[in-house]
Amino acid sequence: MKSYLIFFIGLFGCFNLIGQSTQDCLQQLNDQKERLDQVVDFMACRYQKIDPPQIGQIVASYLDYRHFSAVSGQNEAFNSATSKWAPADGRNVSGSVYAFVVSRSNNAPDLRGVFLRGLNAMDPERSTLDLVPERADPQVRNVGEFQMDTFQDHTLSYTLGTANGPNPNVMRPGVGEFLGKLKAQSAGEPRVGLETRPKNIAIYYYIRIN
Repeated sequence: MKSYLIFFIGLFGCFNLIGQSTQDCLQQLNDQKERLDQVVDFMACRYQKIDPPQIGQIVASYLDYRHFSAVSGQNEAFNSATSKWAPADGRNVSGSVYAFVVSRSNNAPDLRGVFLRGLNAMDPERSTLDLVPERADPQVRNVGEFQMDTFQDHTLSYTLGTANGPNPNVMRPGVGEFLGKLKAQSAGEPRVGLETRPKNIAIYYYIRIN
């Protein structure tokens, strides 16, 4: 791209020098090249001020691994010793800088099918006394530790009656047979499934390993 720019800038300069010597035209081309080199060097310095992704950094992407590798300049097949990024699917990444730094594991974190949740203690040197209880994780965990889904403990209130009584859609006392369906007022039909989950969008996760 840089060579094409030099050519066209120089060509434009030569058109402006029609009638002058070849030496003048070549000098014009050389001057344009020097100016372009200065611009490119300036942009490179500005770019270098942008911090690159750090080892252990996790990113979310809409791109699958093949396309993500292409746009990130990692076109070869996955190699834990040379690839910059790895899918966060629990694969073995021994030989990577990440595996050396995180000495307790030779595997990338397995983020398939799970949500990310911040630890209660982000800095081990800082107290968590200022953490609002409603935001805190009830369990004390380590980074990368898996946590199963749960349903918060709660109490349902109902009134006992009989099938022929004033409130037929309740449980018969002493029988354990439910005659109706409990449903919160104005909440609509319940959505049931194989798990308890919030609304979400499926995404790819990658981790920087080299």
